[in-house]
Amino acid sequence: MSSKSNAKLQFSLNVINVKTMGSIMALGLSSLFMFMYFSFIIALHNYSFMVYGSAVHVAAFAIIGYIATMFYLIAEGIAGGMQPPVSYYYGKKQITKDPLLRSVARIWVFNRVLCPSYHWFSHLS
Repeated sequence: MSSKSNAKLQFSLNVINVKTMGSIMALGLSSLFMFMYFSFIIALHNYSFMVYGSAVHVAAFAIIGYIATMFYLIAEGIAGGMQPPVSYYYGKKQITKDPLLRSVARIWVFNRVLCPSYHWFSHLS
């Protein structure tokens, strides 16, 4: 903090609430496990390619891994972005707007993920 700032930063162990910390950690636990799962699968494939193939196979799979990561992060972003409005409408008991949100998400995924990937890989066949 600057000496010219009116805001004073204070840290105290008295304000840490273990119950709130547990809730925060539980909220992020599903994303943590998804990233750990994805990393485990990549490591398992890399090991398999080194045992049954060569470094060239690992390098080729690295390209596929980067593409898969891009798609995964897009899906994670859509899910994370949809969560607040879905929770809001659910809390207000306006569940009729939930199908609208899901259809918007499906259209976005189709237009931004599936269509470009078709055009990227269509020349390979």
